[in-house]
Amino acid sequence: MGRFDALTQIEEKPITPTPSLVTQSPTPKQTQTQHPKKQNDGEIKKPEIMKSRIHENSPAFNNFIVKPEKYSTLLNTDLAKKLKLYAAEREIKSYEVLEIALKEFFEKHK
Repeated sequence: MGRFDALTQIEEKPITPTPSLVTQSPTPKQTQTQHPKKQNDGEIKKPEIMKSRIHENSPAFNNFIVKPEKYSTLLNTDLAKKLKLYAAEREIKSYEVLEIALKEFFEKHK
């Protein structure tokens, strides 16, 4: 059956932890995060951003650029191919070709 006395010896001896040869590294220091400073009246003061940029919504900037409105329509396949080909040959966008064509049409049919 085996050695029963070996099992009783294990129960009688308290298990003591053996000292490990590996030393633990010191815990790394945690960096402190900077929080916005509070002013006297309890407001949170945000850090000032020193970079300046041109704001797109400024009134002076909006006077120069006319943003086109999104519009969609249906075209026959052969017309769509001709439109794309014409625009590619002249290195312009297809909607620019349509704008030119519509302007000429409306000038002609006032």
